Amino acid sequence: MKPLLNSLLLKGQLWQGNFHSAADIARARVFYENYVALAVSAGTSFSPLVWNNIALLRELCGDAAGAKTALDEVVRLSLATCGIASKAVGELSEAELEALCETNLNVTLLFNYAVFAERRGESELAARLYAAVLRSVPEYYDCVLREAKLLVAREQAAEAEAKLKALCDELEKQLAAGVGACARA
Repeated sequence: MKPLLNSLLLKGQLWQGNFHSAADIARARVFYENYVALAVSAGTSFSPLVWNNIALLRELCGDAAGAKTALDEVVRLSLATCGIASKAVGELSEAELEALCETNLNVTLLFNYAVFAERRGESELAARLYAAVLRSVPEYYDCVLREAKLLVAREQAAEAEAKLKALCDELEKQLAAGVGACARA
């Protein structure tokens, strides 16, 4: 069973990596979904990243409801790894979000959930999730940009500008440090 599962997962990853056509995306989705079905039937555990990839592929195939279902499964699995009872993302307390953000994998998965929420127009949920991610990983620059975008949409331009300026200042410091290190080498 294990070689078949590995084969399905590898094929899904290869087709997903192609992303040259809708057919490639659809093939990747089929391989990932077959992988999950077989893994579940065999009682084999797997990374929440598999569900994350399925969510992305479903969204790309125009299946927003299926993508949401997959993302909810990502959250359920991630919560289980933290010993938190399964519940909807919007129902998570700040303490539960903090516990979820203790691992890099969960930070990434939570960020992806926030992006999906933002695309669906759930800007309050997205903002709350971006804030949780940034409390855990302040240098998650894509998250800072998305948070600023939400602030602009809420006509909070001054707050968005302050966030973007702070981001630019931090990037300039990192660039200067990198250039200085290269000059000394």
